[in-house]
Amino acid sequence: MPNYPFVPLPSPEEMNRWDQATANEAGIPSALLMGNAGRAALEFLMAELGTLSGKRILIFMGKGNNGGDGAV
Repeated sequence: MPNYPFVPLPSPEEMNRWDQATANEAGIPSALLMGNAGRAALEFLMAELGTLSGKRILIFMGKGNNGGDGAV
């Protein structure tokens, strides 16, 4: 697996502002943003790990908006 450089993650407040701005300014519903985030995460895992069939993946997620992305 490649060694990724550390990139600071946005705070929950920052991410919420970005989500709201995208929903309001671009007219993209929050549910679609969540679905896109979940799909992108799955595509990344598949690109890194190959087939996921028969593998176990543990997803840690909170109860906030970004937790919904993990649930997708």
